[in-house]
Amino acid sequence: MRTFYVILWIALSAGAARAQILDGSLSGLAFGDGVEIARATLGPDCRSISAFDLSAPRLPIAAENESELICWNYENMSGLRLETLVLRFADGGLAMIEAQGGNVAGLLRPDEETMEYAGFTGYMGPDEAVVIDGDVAWVVRTEDMHSHPFLGSTPMLTAEGAPAAAASALKPTDLVFGASLDQIREIFVPQCPRAVEREISPPDLLTQPKKQIQIDCLGFPYAGFPRKVEAVFADGELALVWILTGKPEEPRVRDALISVYGDPVHVGDDSEVFGDGSVILRKDKPEVLFLSAELAAAFAEQEPSE
Repeated sequence: MRTFYVILWIALSAGAARAQILDGSLSGLAFGDGVEIARATLGPDCRSISAFDLSAPRLPIAAENESELICWNYENMSGLRLETLVLRFADGGLAMIEAQGGNVAGLLRPDEETMEYAGFTGYMGPDEAVVIDGDVAWVVRTEDMHSHPFLGSTPMLTAEGAPAAAASALKPTDLVFGASLDQIREIFVPQCPRAVEREISPPDLLTQPKKQIQIDCLGFPYAGFPRKVEAVFADGELALVWILTGKPEEPRVRDALISVYGDPVHVGDDSEVFGDGSVILRKDKPEVLFLSAELAAAFAEQEPSE
């Protein structure tokens, strides 16, 4: 259903956590490296390195804290030159790399096929994804693509810093169930840093609509972080909203949901249900679902009896 992301984080396996990034072309760095190990590994290829501890995580894949190393004027033995190389650590382990400069395409392997989505160019290696947007690139683990941490740059490289995302876990107020596609295009889509609209064929909603359209909104603020929000329309009316989250932040998202919807009315291994059954926290694949009344009834009919 989600073509680019299905390819990136479902169709291909995640690979070993300690595998060297991009087959070692980035100075032998490995996801999961601690700050000091990464600093020692990266040091010979940087003019200088700066270290920062963020006051609060900026990555959904960070459960408690985030820190960064910024390498200025990177150049490795193979001749790759980058203005900056930012190593972002989630809870002490290297989780994402952000590169800036006119040579970021050098992170792509020329013999591999790339994909396009929402203006991004994407490539999947055996252990990680590379996502490029102009002169900025992000390298992340396959398993972390789901929470889309590459949508914003580190605040340490921007003069204004990163704006705080809305902390509320309420469904975005402009996503009203039953609203038409044109209404959502006019009211909600302009709030999205990037948006993609596409038809899902064949339709896969439980209510079996004749036509299913989906709008992917990338970078919308929800529960404290920029997210990917998927608005799904059944025969022209909004019926379902998916908001993608990160597995490490599940307790944080759950607390945010409880603060606005109260304790869950059902708790299972794969999901928790809130309120009248129209709000679901998925735990098998980290997401928050908001369902129309019709779709919530269809979901309830599929649930096994207690």
